[in-house]
This record gives sequence, C-alpha cells and structure tokens, in this order.
Amino acid sequence: MIDSSLLDQNNLCIVDVGAAGGIDNRWTFFYPFVKGILFEPNKNEYKKLINISDPNSLIINSALAGTKRRIEFYLTQKQECSSCYMPNTEFLSLFDNADRFNILQTSSIEVDTLTSQLNKKNITEVDFIKIDTQGSELDILEGS
Repeated sequence: MIDSSLLDQNNLCIVDVGAAGGIDNRWTFFYPFVKGILFEPNKNEYKKLINISDPNSLIINSALAGTKRRIEFYLTQKQECSSCYMPNTEFLSLFDNADRFNILQTSSIEVDTLTSQLNKKNITEVDFIKIDTQGSELDILEGS
C-alpha cells in the first residue's frame, strides 16, 4: 500500500513519448498524484489527447529525436504505428494485420530533443519515461 501523504507534496512526473491513446491505465491508482507530460506528433491523436487527458497533464504536439532537425514522418493506417521510420513491409507481411502499417500520408516535421522540450516547460525532474515510437527510442534517449 502507498502512503498518499508521500505524494501529496511531490507528484509523480510521467513522460509518455508516443502518447497516442494516453497514459497507460496501470497509472490510474496514482492519478491524483500524477503529472503527465505527453508527447504526440500526430495532430489527430494530439487533439484526441487534449479531449481525454486530465487537467494535470501537459500535452505537447511534438516529435522527439536525438538532435533537433527536420524528418519525414509516416502516418499509418493504425495511428499508433506511425513513425519517423518507413515500415519494413516485407518483414511486416509475415504477421497478421500488416495493413495497419500502410502509409496514409508522409509529412516533413521538425523534431526536438527531450531535454530541450522539458527545459522549455521548466520541467527539471522526471520519475518515469515511457517511449513507444516504433524504433526511434534509442535516438530519443541519446538526446536527453
């Protein structure tokens, strides 16, 4: 059992990179004590997050990488499969539901580092980081 008085003065800061769908339900128990920082580059998913997220969450419409630069972003049929890497269709064809990786749109977007984005929002401490970005996780961590 958690003593809630420990979290009253020091909320948990959870960073969710690739936040389509919102913060995982396993954190529900802690919601009164959670400040969510959600990064989502897909504009449609970003708008959904704005509508479903609690007031303690900060939703940022940005993609992250190891360095600030411009990249191609591949929006796929299933929004959560979108990525800055083109899907490997030959490999994915070996699995069921490979069509969820079909590219619907490609756009050129600006990416920034995690550290830079957190600094812009004056966030100095993070307790947990979840990154689900279809292969660019290490690149993002190298920019933090």
